[in-house]
Amino acid sequence: MKKFKILYIFIFSSVFIACENDDFEPVKSSYTQTEEVQIGFSDNNNGAIVLEDGGQVSFDVFLSKALPSQGVVELEVVSSDGSIESNGVRELEYSETIIIPEGATTVPVELTFFDDTVSDGGETYTVKIKNFTTVETLTSFYIVSTADVTKKERNVQVYDVLPEIVETTVGDVQIELTWRDSSRDMDLGLFIGTEFDLNNLVDASTGVTTTEVVELPLAESDNLFSVYVDQYLFTAAVDYLITFTFPDGQELEYSGTINEDSFLFHFTKSTDGDNVTYLITEL
Repeated sequence: MKKFKILYIFIFSSVFIACENDDFEPVKSSYTQTEEVQIGFSDNNNGAIVLEDGGQVSFDVFLSKALPSQGVVELEVVSSDGSIESNGVRELEYSETIIIPEGATTVPVELTFFDDTVSDGGETYTVKIKNFTTVETLTSFYIVSTADVTKKERNVQVYDVLPEIVETTVGDVQIELTWRDSSRDMDLGLFIGTEFDLNNLVDASTGVTTTEVVELPLAESDNLFSVYVDQYLFTAAVDYLITFTFPDGQELEYSGTINEDSFLFHFTKSTDGDNVTYLITEL
């Protein structure tokens, strides 16, 4: 799996011509009153979380009014790097065109994901409606993107291993690394994003004991963060324990073995008023 991919939804089209954005004047007959029909997603499945290997998710595409002719919806999935393949392997399967039958207002869209054999935590996919056409020319209707921003796109979060979901209150989050072998010196770093970039370093602990602690402060904005462990001047297998402690006292513990300098976790922070949700993925 590639790094987090963001796929965007744009809605194109009228019955008469495809357009590149919503800011267009509908084509109207000079003799016939035309009626606006909106297209978008009507389900409540935005932000679904699924496994990469065989994970499935479905959405509903809707028309705000049934049409007297069959309609064809063109779907597209894009990524931040412009590809939905890894090492020549397609990462998901979906129908690029779906039919809305005459007189119908809703049709399901299904996506199935495949293991790309790359261990990289998680990816975010966004589905978009690329275009809509009707089999017959309709002079009484024109099609536009829904005005409701919550219905314009659908995101799917796909993981190698499903993340831990922690719902807590606002406040600092403490991350503690411990190990038994006192002859080994390891350091702990917390970064914004998924790359080792000192410009994005949030906190670091570089002591000489078998305990290192970093904190994600309350003031840090919602983002994707990564936990990095550095084996200082050595490379060897070391058993470790990492503990996440949240503002309301909740704790998550992970044990494992680290063999070289590496990222061990990715996690996201999402704030809603006084409530904060963390999605923690062990790499």
